[in-house]
Amino acid sequence: MRTNYLFIIISALIYVVTSSCSNQIKVKGPDELGFLVFEMLEEFDDISSDDFLKKIISYEDLIQMASNPDVIEYEETRKEILNLTEAEWKEDVIDDYNSIKSKAVFHEIKWTNIKYSNFDYEIKNWDGVKKIEGKLIFKKKVNYFLEITYSVKVESVYDGKHYKILYIHSLMKE
Repeated sequence: MRTNYLFIIISALIYVVTSSCSNQIKVKGPDELGFLVFEMLEEFDDISSDDFLKKIISYEDLIQMASNPDVIEYEETRKEILNLTEAEWKEDVIDDYNSIKSKAVFHEIKWTNIKYSNFDYEIKNWDGVKKIEGKLIFKKKVNYFLEITYSVKVESVYDGKHYKILYIHSLMKE
């Protein structure tokens, strides 16, 4: 009896540890995606580039997707992704992160003070990949009477089970 109890506790701990190691944002659909990306942006002042990389689809998951013809239908798209190096992938993601950070400084955005407005999106089939392309719209309060509207673009791909963020980019004033 004690052995079974110990086994259950160890199994539960292993599950908690392994499931918490992946910080990737995984969602079932677009409505959930918009809110989770907004929550991530609210913490953007404290998110490092390494933390940002952990929220985006991992290079390993991207390669695994590209290896599955049921997830990515077109051979050309699979080849293009498989030819992408991990360094190139990280560079693209970190460029997006740095761009958002620098534009936020320029626009004097304090991420903890933003207010969710809307998430506009389309579900598309992009070169054989099921994808959500969206624009997360939020507001920054300037003073009691004035709010300024901004947006970021969000792209997410379907891995066969969940949508995972491919890119968050293009912070702009609306």
